[in-house]
Amino acid sequence: MAAATMTHFDKVVDPDLKRCETPEQMLQVLMYHYDLDCKLGTITSLAFRQGLKTAVNMIAAKAKSQSSALQN
Repeated sequence: MAAATMTHFDKVVDPDLKRCETPEQMLQVLMYHYDLDCKLGTITSLAFRQGLKTAVNMIAAKAKSQSSALQN
């Protein structure tokens, strides 16, 4: 049986993520390894937001602000 090909994520990113102790560190790792400045399609945006909402709820993060982080 042939060994599964390891991706960049498996080889490099996941080991970095495993060393993280906070969600902020995990986000920093992702931003270091990937260019995340791209437009999201509608379905991708919905899925991404749902994943973020789930993660925030799992860690019971406290809200810091009631205003928008983005300038319209």
